[in-house]
Amino acid sequence: SKISYDDGNTEEFIPTNLRVGGAFEYAFDPYNSLSLMLDFNKLLVPTAPVKKDGEDSEDFRERYEKYEDISPIGGIFRSFTDAPGGFSDESKGNRKYFSIGAGFCLSVFELNGAYLISTSQSNPLDQTLRFSLGFNIDGLKKIAAND
Repeated sequence: SKISYDDGNTEEFIPTNLRVGGAFEYAFDPYNSLSLMLDFNKLLVPTAPVKKDGEDSEDFRERYEKYEDISPIGGIFRSFTDAPGGFSDESKGNRKYFSIGAGFCLSVFELNGAYLISTSQSNPLDQTLRFSLGFNIDGLKKIAAND
């Protein structure tokens, strides 16, 4: 469904993504491995209309009302064909970056860190550090089994 921030006067598409990728993992030993991963992400939200040069307000309002009437499922399919610049349209994401990271696992805790390197200028994700802390419930079972 869509979401409204103004008591139902307008509804906006919820950001939906399609992500496809793969990974390769090489285990050095039972405790150390190296993983290489690649994924592609596509924003599945239709492009909002922009007022064209010379277009009167009434025509633009009609186009915008048609945009607002698009169903969430219809918007997903429309997002593949409506961007003015295709997949490279900047308003549809256009975030291209690499990340390098490392992760450590100690009993039931996992700590992961990554550094993002942008491949294009003016990317807000450039030089971003990301951290995550995980808790492995399956690790608790192994600890309990050893007691």
